[in-house]
Amino acid sequence: MPDNQPPQVFDGLTAPLPKPTPDVPTPGVPPTPKKEQHRAATMLFYVVTALYIGAAFVLMAILPSTDPTLESLTSIGTLFFGLGVFIWLGVGVFALLRIMSVKTSGRIQRIALLRILIVEIPVVAISLMTLLLINREAPIGIDILAPLTADQYIAPVSVTFGTQTANEIFAAKRQSVIKYQWDFEGDGKINVETAEPQVIAYYPREGIYRITATAYLNDGTIKVLTRTLQIPRSHFAVDPNDPVINEPVTFSVSHMFTKETEKNFVKATWDFD
Repeated sequence: MPDNQPPQVFDGLTAPLPKPTPDVPTPGVPPTPKKEQHRAATMLFYVVTALYIGAAFVLMAILPSTDPTLESLTSIGTLFFGLGVFIWLGVGVFALLRIMSVKTSGRIQRIALLRILIVEIPVVAISLMTLLLINREAPIGIDILAPLTADQYIAPVSVTFGTQTANEIFAAKRQSVIKYQWDFEGDGKINVETAEPQVIAYYPREGIYRITATAYLNDGTIKVLTRTLQIPRSHFAVDPNDPVINEPVTFSVSHMFTKETEKNFVKATWDFD
């Protein structure tokens, strides 16, 4: 029925007006420019977020490092992600204010707020974690100069430790070591103090040992070098180490026991032939 035609009357009753049909998008008609802009802005936001998070994980995989050439990267990363924390917090506050200012149902506001929090909380947390991890003290190790092969680590054994690698790192920063304090067993007790970058430790029994060298530098700073040593096996000791014909030789297994375990020792059977 044409829009300008009056409604028909049947037996004194007016026929109901036809319900208006809702606007259905015509197939093949492109969306409006406003929708296209919104979609492009959303895609750009997610791409920037993904790149930001990717840069954070790359930086955390590289730093901290003992390489002095990467010090500038630490400064750049600290500045970048420090600003990133404030920028992302600002974006979150702006989005929150905009959501609250729009007059719509509470359910729609809650959904929009949830979407913002799903992005904001992980990104800010990753930014803070990146700032903490890349500014840690880079671990500096201890060199093992001898023995050089794993099959030689049979107790009792003497192990030579060195700090040549650490000294190169210190020298690149114009630092030098005044003295070292060595802990060979990881018990917190100083076994020896040296000024030389090389020391020999004796291990009478098998086990896993955490070696620590505390380096006191010329600028007043203190660096801690660490290394884990594993001695998987042990055998009896011979004294002297290089026996001489027709001279007595002492064999012993006492070094294989501690004060706590030696009380469980019953006897040892020897076969010299």
